[in-house]
Amino acid sequence: MNKQEFFSFLSKSIGSKVEIINRSGINKGIYSSSLLDLKDRMIGIAQPMQRGILVQMSGIELTICVKSEGNLIEAPVISRGTTFEGFIPILWVEPIGDIVKVQRRSYVRIPCFLEASCYFLEMNSDIREPAPDIPKEWFTIFVNNVSLGGIAATVKQGYGANYHIKGRYLLAINFGGGLMFINLLLRNIFYNDDDGILNGAFAFGGLSAFQDKIIGNYVRRQELAGKNK
Repeated sequence: MNKQEFFSFLSKSIGSKVEIINRSGINKGIYSSSLLDLKDRMIGIAQPMQRGILVQMSGIELTICVKSEGNLIEAPVISRGTTFEGFIPILWVEPIGDIVKVQRRSYVRIPCFLEASCYFLEMNSDIREPAPDIPKEWFTIFVNNVSLGGIAATVKQGYGANYHIKGRYLLAINFGGGLMFINLLLRNIFYNDDDGILNGAFAFGGLSAFQDKIIGNYVRRQELAGKNK
């Protein structure tokens, strides 16, 4: 997608949800935002706040993901500064690289059953509450579906307290190409039965080209195996 097509898409998507991904610095993390305005080839998005203070993002490279009308567009940008519309802080960003329309099949979830290990790292940087007291130890999870966007996994009984929404985790898993370590962000806890077993939805926190290829091959193998049953 070129910039002209991207801005045409954005002009019809004012008010849509935006995800800001900062992969470096003290404010690294994933932040929720929204598309507010367009001006002179610049994109105005709601600047995130943390503990009532604006998260500083001026002059750094970010990735924004805009979802509208069933489409998901990902673009690398550089932030150019902040202005205020009344009391609303608007972060202005400018596209600087390839703009990608993410294929829907990238987020098709394929059922599987894989045992893996997980380690709590920290809470995402946009969380205002104090960090939970989670033991610094590896614990077992069971991955029950996977896509190129993330996994769903059940935590072993007795370790439910290790699951915290917007917690960042390190995953050790083998998709068939050897043991890999992948950063995860816990987006939701969507199942909790009477035994205290939790099922969590995790997003991958950025895959290398090698990891993307290994997981993509695994997803395709599982997809073909399901069709051949």
